[in-house]
Amino acid sequence: MSPNSLYCEKSNGFKMILRGNLRKNVSIYTSFENSSSWQSLVVCGIIVGVGRDHMLIENIKDKKYSLILFKNIDYIEINEPLDYFYPYNSEINI
Repeated sequence: MSPNSLYCEKSNGFKMILRGNLRKNVSIYTSFENSSSWQSLVVCGIIVGVGRDHMLIENIKDKKYSLILFKNIDYIEINEPLDYFYPYNSEINI
């Protein structure tokens, strides 16, 4: 593994955790600092995809999709057991 790929792996830890938990039910708490109508928003649904700067969430009630930028996310609650894969080949189920 090259030093650059190791750096990318470390800097993308947050996204790697999310990618390891696709199809999990989540609540995403967001805020929009320059919006008078949407100061904050909670999006609930299933993680469909995780990109470089965004997440795609499917609302299980109405089957609509939300594309959420990471810059707007305050925190995420995963509402079922978390699959967390720690480096060095050890698995932790929280």
